[in-house]
Amino acid sequence: MARRGARTGGGPRGRREGRPATGRATARRRAAAAPAPAGSAGLHVAAGVAPWAGRALGRDLERVAALAAREARKPVHLDVAVLGDRAMDRLHRDHLDQPGTTDVLSWVLEDDAGGLVGALALGASVARRQARAHGHPPYHEALLYAVHGTLHLLGYDDHAPGPRARMRRAERRWLAQLGLGDVVAGGARASTRSRRP
Repeated sequence: MARRGARTGGGPRGRREGRPATGRATARRRAAAAPAPAGSAGLHVAAGVAPWAGRALGRDLERVAALAAREARKPVHLDVAVLGDRAMDRLHRDHLDQPGTTDVLSWVLEDDAGGLVGALALGASVARRQARAHGHPPYHEALLYAVHGTLHLLGYDDHAPGPRARMRRAERRWLAQLGLGDVVAGGARASTRSRRP
């Protein structure tokens, strides 16, 4: 007769009689079997600023939110606005006290056990100019901005070399999962500015 807590030969390796299975491997199996938290996104495109931003961008933003939900292990909702230079300049001045347009701004609106709600402002004109300079479509550049801003919502930082390298790896991983190549082009070019309040 086996003592309570002793290993038995009949169960899975490491399973102890009378106790639930524990350990990192078991936790990974449970996490893999559990349904992924929900990700959702709402999209607003300012009139005339981004003819390339349509239903496909909305679907891809939902995929970005789903990637964020998987990493955060809770539901994530993104409210995304695609704006021109004038609106981005105004937001940049109002929220970061910096003049001039920018590529992406991000705000955590709510973050608790029930989920994360974040807002992103994507610079359509900046995306168009940067895409032209780097030889890929503005759509891909805007997705890079969405990924970058969402990573900021999750707590990633790009102000110091170590955290910046970690963030670039996450950007590349997420962009690959979205079916895009390396839009960051070597990691040295992206100069996004986002803020987690």
